[in-house]
Formats: sequence, C-alpha cells, structure tokens
Amino acid sequence: MGGSGSTRWPWWYKKKTCVESCLKLDVAVLNQRGFIKPGEEKVGVYHWHYRGATGSMGFRVIWFPKPQVKLTYLIKGRGKFTYPVPLVPVVRFGKQTCWLFSCPRCGRRVRCLYLPPKQDVFGCRECYDLTYRKRQRHDKTADKYRKNPFLLLERSLQLQLKAAEILKKMGLKEPGC
Repeated sequence: MGGSGSTRWPWWYKKKTCVESCLKLDVAVLNQRGFIKPGEEKVGVYHWHYRGATGSMGFRVIWFPKPQVKLTYLIKGRGKFTYPVPLVPVVRFGKQTCWLFSCPRCGRRVRCLYLPPKQDVFGCRECYDLTYRKRQRHDKTADKYRKNPFLLLERSLQLQLKAAEILKKMGLKEPGC
C-alpha cells in the first residue's frame, strides 16, 4: 500500500490548478459591500488572506461610457497592472438586475474571476482550466460500492428500516402503507 504507482493518477499526469490556490475576485462581495450601484462611481480596496500571505488590490467602479471595474494591483517582481473588467447586467425574472463580470480574457459572463499563481491577469475558470481540489481527490467509498454493488443495496435497505423505525416512534405510518 502506498508504493510506487499506487495512486489513481499516472506518474505523467499533471493535475490541474485548483481555484483554492488562486486569488479570487467575486462580484457578489463587491455588491454586498455596496460598491455596485448603477450611476454611482465608487473606489475601494479588495483584500486577500491566503496561507499566511496577504494582498490587496485597488479598484474603481465606473458606469460611463460602459459599466466596468478598473483593477489596479502590483505583483512582486512583475510590475503594476491596470485594466478594466466589464460589468454585464443580468435581469432575473421579475427581480432586480444582477451584475456579473465579463472575463477580460474570453468575454464569458462569470461571478468570480481568478488569478492563478504565475499569471498576471484575472480570468475565469475556463480560461485557466481551473478545477476544485475536491474533484481531484480519490473517493474510496465509491470504489467499495463499485467492487460490490450489493453493499449499496444493503445500505439502502438499512436506511429504509431506520426511517421506518423513526416514523413508528413518531406515530406515523410507514411510507407506502
């Protein structure tokens, strides 16, 4: 167990970068803090805390001529970056207008933008081919049921019996009776 080649991933497989290792810019956070109000130009600072490191980025919300968030940040050893990220209105059925970012790299409408390690510009998950850490973990429970499907049937019967006991204690009839 645990020897060479005992993992789910082949030795040559390069795992994808995870969103958890990137800096994240969320339009919902800006909205909650009152920075996205149509017609009002706002200036603010966005802070990060990741693995003991901290960072910040200045931004300005501009509405004319087009709604956008102008980002300004410094990456150590690579310089200062300033560029606009367009805001796109999305009208929900009978509700208020919701705002999303338009990815500066591909134009896709997204709620969150990410800045992976060793990159200079924020982009969406699709642009940087990002995934979630949990998607790259191996699920041992699924293996157990895959090897012996009768265990899954046995577990479902156990849960049905437990539910029937609870219903009986509550004085209710069993389902299907």
